[in-house]
Amino acid sequence: NAGLSSARNKGLEQVSGDYLCFLDVDDIRPSWAFDTFARALRSQPCDVMLCQGMLSEIRGQLLPFYDIAIFQHLGVTMGEETTLHVGSDLYTQCLGLLYLLEPQSANKVIRTDFLKQRQLCFPNGHYFEDMFFHAMAISQATSVGIIQQPCFTYFRRYAQPQLTHSASAIRIDSLAVAQLTLEAF
Repeated sequence: NAGLSSARNKGLEQVSGDYLCFLDVDDIRPSWAFDTFARALRSQPCDVMLCQGMLSEIRGQLLPFYDIAIFQHLGVTMGEETTLHVGSDLYTQCLGLLYLLEPQSANKVIRTDFLKQRQLCFPNGHYFEDMFFHAMAISQATSVGIIQQPCFTYFRRYAQPQLTHSASAIRIDSLAVAQLTLEAF
């Protein structure tokens, strides 16, 4: 009962597979998503793999996720490449775009050894924890893969509580998480 970050961090301590990914209660994955991840990782292993998503509105309308324009820009910049490696010119060109991708938990698959070596975790006691985790994962990865195919759907729910869509003071915690992120850099 210590919050989402604490629960995720407890899970990170227990993970034993080669890769891990998250799925929140307001997300789903299509049945083929894990096969897509596995094929991509077999051909181009990487520390972090990012995928596009879909947004399901209250009336069932499916739209591209919030960061579709950034994925499109990455696609144009990367051309046929699917993986970026630290030190390459292409990585340098794309790094800013990687940080701009939506810091959503369901949009990434992370190599477990990388996660444990870098001691990546979520900031306990804060909302908007994905902002911190996303920035730390991108900044410390030596390779980042991109899947242009949507591999999750986020359900935006109206008239039901969703912390990040709240008008309460909880939204101000995004500033505290931004400060934690900047301090970590």
